[in-house]
Amino acid sequence: MHFDILRFLPGVWRTFLVGSIVSLACDSAGAAPDVWGIELPVSDVDAASRFYSSALGCEVETAYSAESGAVLRNGAVHLVLRKSDVAADVDGAARVYLNYRVADLDAAARAVTAAGGFVVAAEPKKFAIGRSLAITDPWGNPANLVAIDGGEPFRGAPVVFNVSVTVKSFPESEPFFAKLGFRVFSRDYLPESLPLERDGAVAIVLHARATASATPGKRHGTLLLRTSDAKQAVAATRNAGIAVASDATRPGPAGPEVAFAGPLGVSIAFVEHSKAWLAFERLRALQGTWDGKSTKGWEEKITYETIAGGSVVVETSKGAHPGETMLSALHMDGERLMLTHYCVAQNQPRLVATAFDDDGKTITFTYLDGTNLPSHDRGHMDKVIFRFADADHFSAQWTWYQDGKESWMEEIQHARVP
Repeated sequence: MHFDILRFLPGVWRTFLVGSIVSLACDSAGAAPDVWGIELPVSDVDAASRFYSSALGCEVETAYSAESGAVLRNGAVHLVLRKSDVAADVDGAARVYLNYRVADLDAAARAVTAAGGFVVAAEPKKFAIGRSLAITDPWGNPANLVAIDGGEPFRGAPVVFNVSVTVKSFPESEPFFAKLGFRVFSRDYLPESLPLERDGAVAIVLHARATASATPGKRHGTLLLRTSDAKQAVAATRNAGIAVASDATRPGPAGPEVAFAGPLGVSIAFVEHSKAWLAFERLRALQGTWDGKSTKGWEEKITYETIAGGSVVVETSKGAHPGETMLSALHMDGERLMLTHYCVAQNQPRLVATAFDDDGKTITFTYLDGTNLPSHDRGHMDKVIFRFADADHFSAQWTWYQDGKESWMEEIQHARVP
């Protein structure tokens, strides 16, 4: 988020927006959940991606097949779009949605309607530090446009301000979020709102506006809480007295998930972001075409494609060996990040990520096993180190192993083709 707004907001809202670190009492720091984003069900993922990109300033971070969904990003907040053809929940049911700060409410509302969305309220609603305007996307998912009164002018595309959760009552919902590690920052905004603080992308604001529980099987948003270990977070949640039906993880567009019902049926999911999964997200972001230049002088074109519902990244390489194509497939295997290299040496070594250094910008894969390799001494690619400089530049350093000897092959510098 843009921190220019902090210069003129009252102290209570400055702290509310920045958040503070609060740990689950019965959890280790590594698995304590914080806000990562929300998930919204839509019937057309491609159309929804276009809507949120054009109208609400989101950028597509990872696109999958229309059956699986897409991950968009707005500042530090993620918006996961999931394919769903189920009916929308009843009006007034508990919901999760985003509030977007905009420079001009009227202009932002026009952009929403031009992209196919709807403006729900005829007039903006006043709140503590500005005005808000209720909208929905073309699939009925709600959101708010927010304009802050006073202070330095805000310019640019919409930026996520915070996450809202509608509940029936604060006494029923506050203890639940407290057990997850969230704390009430201020009660000055009751009875309308109850801001909660927690380290993460943005803060949560509870609104006592729901007239019914979220209906299982109906279309409504899901609050996504990030953790480094989903099962550990579930165990801590149970120890805190919160019922979670299962600790079974399911594959999600943003990583393994454990979903459960919060107060009044509000949908919540722990999204596991281990070092391996964060590295895999970085690899999925390589999708596209790259120019490669080896330290041995040859050049190549490399393409990265995400397939199989976003679960596999395929690297196709042409140029290292004239007239030949090589391929590498990268994917998660449970908690492990794997790489299988289909080599011109006519074998297929499998490597596993064994080190994540430099804040995740360096990933080291080392030999695990392989096919068409009767012994480890048969010549094969034995190690590769990926080093990421920025979104458009990275290098790959490959090592060859044969007859008990390790030989550094070369380092290939890659630049994204616009």
